[in-house]
Amino acid sequence: MNRRNKIAGLVFACVGLFACGEQLIYKDKEKLSDNELRELSAVEASTLIKSKQISATQLVQAVISNTKHYKHLNAYISLDEKNALREAAIVDKDVIAGTASGKLLGVPLIIKDNIEVADMFFTIGTPSMKGIVPKQHAAVVQLLVDEGAIILGKANMHELAVGVTSNNSYFGAVGNPYNKDYFAGGSSGGTAAAVASRGAIAGLGSDTGGSVRIPAALTGIYGLRPSTGRYPNSGVVPISSSRDTTGPMTRSVSDLILLDAVITRAEPDYKAADINSIRLGIPRTFFFANLEPEIADLVEQTLQKIAAAGITLIDADIPIPEDIEGQIGFPLVSYEIRQELPDYLQTLTSGQLSFSALVSGIASPDVKAIFNTLFVGTQSTSEEQYRKIKDFVLPQHQKVFSDYFEEHRIDAMIFPTTPLTAKRIEDIRDDKNVSTFKTLSRNTAPGSVVGIPGVTLPLGISPSNGLPVGIAIDGPADSDRRLLSIALVLEKIIGPIAAPH
Repeated sequence: MNRRNKIAGLVFACVGLFACGEQLIYKDKEKLSDNELRELSAVEASTLIKSKQISATQLVQAVISNTKHYKHLNAYISLDEKNALREAAIVDKDVIAGTASGKLLGVPLIIKDNIEVADMFFTIGTPSMKGIVPKQHAAVVQLLVDEGAIILGKANMHELAVGVTSNNSYFGAVGNPYNKDYFAGGSSGGTAAAVASRGAIAGLGSDTGGSVRIPAALTGIYGLRPSTGRYPNSGVVPISSSRDTTGPMTRSVSDLILLDAVITRAEPDYKAADINSIRLGIPRTFFFANLEPEIADLVEQTLQKIAAAGITLIDADIPIPEDIEGQIGFPLVSYEIRQELPDYLQTLTSGQLSFSALVSGIASPDVKAIFNTLFVGTQSTSEEQYRKIKDFVLPQHQKVFSDYFEEHRIDAMIFPTTPLTAKRIEDIRDDKNVSTFKTLSRNTAPGSVVGIPGVTLPLGISPSNGLPVGIAIDGPADSDRRLLSIALVLEKIIGPIAAPH
């Protein structure tokens, strides 16, 4: 019996979740190895824990073991093994007592280190924050913990979440699980690397301009950027209230659905969209320009598979400016970060760390350059410029997107998540990160600027370098659940990619 059938059989045997017997079921032929435990989805893991076929302790131990095996990836800034095992033991005790509940019961997660977790060191990937320990969870983390999730630790990231490579000059670069010499993408690179390398079942990142979807695509996993405002942002380091959101990062669409449901206090809906009802737009002029040849080939092959499966594809361009990030996105961030981050630091550190001290302590040259020019320097956005963009320019572009979906009767647009695969860490250092930022975020920036939901799915492996390629779908504002139901269909059509070795 192969691994997937074995796990499916165990889950199916307890499909009612609470219908199994009171004692743990450990027949030798049904035991899962550590490798099989690490491959579990959050949906599978919580089901098997509730039905007493595996223990939370077994699962956490298996995942932590793999985290140590892949320590060279530098995915974690801090790993709280002791607390994770203590929480797992509590879950196991409650399961035996019949008092355990929660949609994420016993599922070990990793959290990006710009999201507060109580009693864990909190760095935002920058040296000035050393020694800061929040007293409570961010609202989004509390929702996960309330449903039984176990927090393993905090993920490495691009310093201050301003970058797309996770080449952090202070905590070190995050390696790609498919080749440690290549970067994992950013700014949520540590979360992506941990989930892809089976060092967590799933995780949480944040996405202002692509920071969930870019690393998810480059490491071969799934990522969701929800509609702006769908998730609570309290306890998350603010960059831009117009654009910031957290987002789940997983190894299946079902897990995206599960985490999204937990965070929005909804019931998960795993029903795939009717394949014959799906209409996807292909905006070639903007999103398909200057692709790596291998990405272009894989995307075209996939579009052919999607069309052959019965999904309607419509070639339809969308009239957005070539530099929508530069014209709208960065000016919003430039103004809002100066208004929001100082107050956040004042509250978090009780006045011990000022905004100017944080900026002066930045270790990564590319991040320092962005702060000193675009955020606090001569190119920073004035209040007059900000009000014009926020009140007039941004709504105009939001209408461009809503009109696009409506006029073409399109459920979502489909495009390559990034124009490039990951590059060698040594080749993308210091100020070169600035140009890499613009290139890698080109396709993810537009959706984040206008606040619409987006999902990235692993598409395949580039034959030239053995690194993952992602394909993305962006839908109308607040169409998150419909978008996820379409992603379920695409996941089945595209199929899985090989795990990293």
